[in-house]
Amino acid sequence: MKKITDNELLDIITKSTLEIHGPMWLENIQYNEKKYGFNDTLNGIKIKSSKTLVIAAGPTFKKVFGKNFQEIMKKRNEITIVACDGALSMLTEINCIPDYVVSVDGDPIIANFYKKSKKILRGVTVILATSINPNVVKECIDAGAKIKWVQPFFRNNSEEEFFRDGITSIKMGGNVGTASYILTAFALKGNPIGLMGIEFAWSDDTPYSDTQYYNQLMKSFDKNQEKVEEQFIHVNNPRNGNVYIADPVYYAYFLMLKEIWSELPSEIKDNTYNLTSEGILNIADLKYIHIKKFLELEQK
Repeated sequence: MKKITDNELLDIITKSTLEIHGPMWLENIQYNEKKYGFNDTLNGIKIKSSKTLVIAAGPTFKKVFGKNFQEIMKKRNEITIVACDGALSMLTEINCIPDYVVSVDGDPIIANFYKKSKKILRGVTVILATSINPNVVKECIDAGAKIKWVQPFFRNNSEEEFFRDGITSIKMGGNVGTASYILTAFALKGNPIGLMGIEFAWSDDTPYSDTQYYNQLMKSFDKNQEKVEEQFIHVNNPRNGNVYIADPVYYAYFLMLKEIWSELPSEIKDNTYNLTSEGILNIADLKYIHIKKFLELEQK
């Protein structure tokens, strides 16, 4: 069987995602627009410190962040923390209050991240995609968070019905990790930016059945385990020499970020650092440094 190309995979994932989730996105947008309005946008938003740490909930996030937590907290007043919603539970456990939280997934399950993390959310700015599930908005309001709206949609033929005038549109790469980075770079103007936990893969000793989209793949391939396992991509990581596995969706997320990266201004690339040795975030010109070295960098 002919191996699918990266571009073909991107096209398939993009089209199928719109077909599957489009009705849910539109329903969420229409409800949020009527119930809450989209008046609070990113216009005029300012960060306390330009040195910014973007924290995503990759498979090794707890280990990496926990190991470096004390170093991070020593410099807490000198950095801005932008957290993906999936990282909230870990941050809540150690009482680390982020400056911003980002959510883009329209699934109602995202509300659980906020429901379980209310003790650290009061006064925190939460950046929500217009297509977010209304239960997420409710939990943010109950927690005393400050909501800012953003949209991953643009005025074009395929996304016209989702688009709303007057709200910042940002290319988000289909996942909250990439969205958090792009928002940090363009809306918050972080400089330098450290990426922690954006991995897009699991270590190769992880059972396929423990990966996020395994059950959906089994359903798509009529529970044919051999065909499902053929869909996983194995990637060697030059930072630590280990092999990591990614299902088609996670690999597509990586390709989306890689595509966005190629379009970024050189000054943003020059001041972005990958702080995680694990995973498959291997992109030309994206520098890897240890978190301790990042914390020593001067903000610009």
